[in-house]
This record gives sequence, structure tokens and C-alpha cells, in this order.
Amino acid sequence: MNIDAKLAAPAKPDLGQGRPGSAGRSGWTFLRRAIALTVSGSLAALVLTAALPPLVADQSDRAVIDAPVTLLTAPIDGEVTSLKAAPGAALDPHSQVAEIVNSRVDRATLIALEGKQDDTAENLQAIRARRSSDEQYIHTLGDQIARQTAITEARYEQQIVELRGQVGAAGAVAEEKRQIVDHHTDMVARGVASPELVRNATQQLAGAQFEQQSADAKLAEKQAQLDSARKGIFVGDDVHDLAATIQKKRDMEFDVQRLAIEETQVSSALQNQIGLRDAERTRLASLERSNVQVPGPGEVIYVGASAGRHVAAGDTLARMVDCRAAFVVAIFSYRQGTNMTPGTRVTIDAGSSGVSDGTVTEVLPKTSDKVDETYALPFPQTERRELYVLVKPDRPLRRVSATGGELCDIGRWVTITDAAGWAPSTSVLWRSAGAGLNRAARAVRTTASTAWTSLEETVVGSADAAPEPRGARRRSR
Repeated sequence: MNIDAKLAAPAKPDLGQGRPGSAGRSGWTFLRRAIALTVSGSLAALVLTAALPPLVADQSDRAVIDAPVTLLTAPIDGEVTSLKAAPGAALDPHSQVAEIVNSRVDRATLIALEGKQDDTAENLQAIRARRSSDEQYIHTLGDQIARQTAITEARYEQQIVELRGQVGAAGAVAEEKRQIVDHHTDMVARGVASPELVRNATQQLAGAQFEQQSADAKLAEKQAQLDSARKGIFVGDDVHDLAATIQKKRDMEFDVQRLAIEETQVSSALQNQIGLRDAERTRLASLERSNVQVPGPGEVIYVGASAGRHVAAGDTLARMVDCRAAFVVAIFSYRQGTNMTPGTRVTIDAGSSGVSDGTVTEVLPKTSDKVDETYALPFPQTERRELYVLVKPDRPLRRVSATGGELCDIGRWVTITDAAGWAPSTSVLWRSAGAGLNRAARAVRTTASTAWTSLEETVVGSADAAPEPRGARRRSR
């Protein structure tokens, strides 16, 4: 029987305990049990390490570097003529980032305001012209009234002089009549004349006294008219024209006052319209061209526009962050909320960016989309019974760029460890173990590759150094 037949023949069952087959089967059973126990233990350890440590771990690798974001938005619609922002570029405060030009601006409002301003200016000029004309006319009337008043006063004075003469003459006549009455009374008393003479003389005395009183009244009237004329009051038919002229002057003065008030109102309206026109011009100038400036220092992390692109008002041109305000958002179990209180010192492991210290500044049970919009990155998603721990690093976390410069390290996942903690995170341990195995595998692969290369070199060198067979030398001869 050959070897192939032996291998193909079925094995006979081993019924004896002392036969060689019984020992092999016992070893195989032990091996299966060992494998089952190993797998079960590994699964149990994996479940325990996945469920229990996160509840009590003082370490979390679910932490990301974040920072408040500053949006550089387009204030107007238009085309971007220049854009100086680039990802990773550091910008100084109040430096110009972009220039936007809009050549299609609606000027209808400005045209309407300018039309109203021209109408108001013309109305104001007309009011001022009428006021100036009325003032000149009032000045002419004043001169005319002054001349007529002087003439009237001179006439009154002359009439008063005449009336004083009449009063004096009437007084002399009355005195003469009184003497005649006294003489006739004396003659009647002596019986020389009849009583009729006394009666006639008495009547003549009364008439002379009445004439004196009339002259006194006219004199008093003229004196009163003179005093009124000197005060600007003219009463009488002889001064009717002068009184009408004075009344006309007063009406014109009222018109001038009304025009002055109207001029003030129109002038104020014109100033308001000029202000509105200037404001509209300023607004149009801001809509035609706008320069976007940086409100504060920071680094650009995203650019959403380019030169020559049309943007609408409110579009984001770039997003920037201030690395000095960067912080770490870490997720811990709610059981660690009492340990991770504000002021707790922690260690931040940022991998290639190095290890630094930090301080817990805030503990948040949850966040919202509106709050996430104010940061460069949204907060990581939490599971049930987890909370956010915000950590402020002692120094800005920066990374080295491909060009050799330093950039703000936003978005890097880091590991946060409580400085006074003792329970590590399972995920960190598994990652460390995986990294160690990878390094060991690379080392073994490198060692094997080196050994195989050395073996090949040795074999090739031995083959080259071996002597040539004799038959070959005879055949060559």
C-alpha cells in the first residue's frame, strides 16, 4: 500500500483509553475550551471596559479644540474686486480684507429728494424776495409818514397859536362886557339908568363868556390832537389819509413778520431736505463701494468667496477665529460633573501639538444649534447622561503648518485628563495598545526585511564564490 492510499483510508475509531488517539482528542477539547474561555473573557472585558470606565473615568478623548468664530460678511450686493483673506492668514485689527463694488444702485430716492430740495430752495428765494420788497416799501411809507406827521404837527401848532389868540381876545371881550355890566348896575343903583341897560349888558357878557369857553375848547382839542400826533395817533378828517397810510404800514409790517416766520419754516425744511439728500448720497456711496475690515485680531479658517464673484448682502466672505480665545470642548459622564467643576486643573494632550495644562471654565448639560453657530465647530454630539466640559488652555494651542509656520489648531481631537484623576479612559488605553502593536509590527517587519535582505546577500555571495565543476571546464576547453 502506498502513502496516498494510507492517507485516503478512513481512520478507525479508538475505543481504548490508552491508545494514542485518545490523548490527541483530549488535547483538542482542552484547546477548544481555552479558546472559548479566552473569547468569552475578552468579550466580557470589552463590555465592562466599554460601559463601566466612561462612568468613572477621569479622562476623555472625546474632546475637540474650538473657538468663537467671527464672520466677515458682505455689507452690500456687488462684485468682489479684491480679497486678501486666505486660509491660515493672520489678520490685524481694522485691516482691509475685501472690497465690493456695486454698479447697479437705484437712485430714484436721491432724484426725488433733489427735486424737493430745488422746489423748497426756489420757494425760500421767493419768500426772501417778497420780504425784502415789503421791507423797502415799509421804509418808504415810514419816510412818507414822518414827513406828513411833521407837517400835521406844524399845522396843529399854528392852529394852537391862533386859538390861543382867539381865547385871549374872547377873554378881553368878556372882561369888557363885565365892566359894562358893573357900570350899568351902578347907574341903575343911583337911579340914573333904567334896568333894561343892565339886562342887555348881562346878556352880552354871557355871550362873550360862551365865546371864550368855545375858544378854550378848540384850543384844548388842538392841543390834544397835537399830543396824539406826537404819539403816532391821528384822529380827525384832516388826517384821514395819514391814518390810512399808518394802518397800511402796520399791515405791511405784519406781512413781513409772517414772511419771516414762513422763511424760518421753509429754511428749516430746506435744511432737513439737505440732510436727507446728504444721507442718501452717503448711503448710495456705501452701496456702490464697501471695504470689509477686520473687527479684531484673528486667523482665517475658511474663505467663502473669491475675486470677481458676485455676492449678496449678508453672504459670508470668510470665517476667522482668535487663537487666544480657543478652548477645548470635552464630553464626560454626568457623574464627573462634581469633579470637573470650574477651576479644576486638567492636562491637554494634543498629540503632535504637544501637551499643555488648562483650567475648566464651564460645565454645560447641553447646547443648541443657535449656540453652535457662534463657534468655529459645532459641539460634539453627546449621549444620554453626558455633559460638556469647557477647558481654557494656559497657552494657545497651535500646530506647525506644511510651510513651517504656526497655525491655530482648531478642530483637532485631543485628550483631557484630570490632573488629580486616577481612572483612565478605555478608548485611550485601546488606542495606546493599538499604537504599540502597530509599532511592534512595523519593527518586526523591518527586522524581517533586513534579515531576509542579509540572507539573500549571503546566498548570492556564496553562489558567486563556489568553484566551477570539472566537466564544465573540460567542455569549455
